[in-house]
Amino acid sequence: MSWQGRQWIEYMLDDGSRRPVWLSVEVRQGLVSTDPPHLEVLLWTIVPTQGMIPAKSMLIMEGVEFFPIERGTAAFRSEGETGRPERGLLDFADYRAADGRLLSFERVQGERWTASYAQPLPPGSITIVSRAA
Repeated sequence: MSWQGRQWIEYMLDDGSRRPVWLSVEVRQGLVSTDPPHLEVLLWTIVPTQGMIPAKSMLIMEGVEFFPIERGTAAFRSEGETGRPERGLLDFADYRAADGRLLSFERVQGERWTASYAQPLPPGSITIVSRAA
């Protein structure tokens, strides 16, 4: 994915449960200019939206208030079985709750909005093992 000079990678994880889970990885700058960059790794799980669309102001999802932080249209390229076209444009709207939980609405242009929750994963909390096919 790329948007306004930023790039990030999303991985669809197959845990055998039929419920899509995504891992996003992005290099983030520190809070102040002297802080070194760090990896932000998020685990996203789909949430039912019952036809909701993203608002430009605060919204309430499952009783939690979420406030807008970013929205736009990103270019993407897909590899493998993702359920998305090989390349295209993706509209998104990202929100954050007071407890740090994230909510993101996404749609490949021309399709319906989907939504996912995420929390940042602490460093060292996951191990990725690559297996040869």
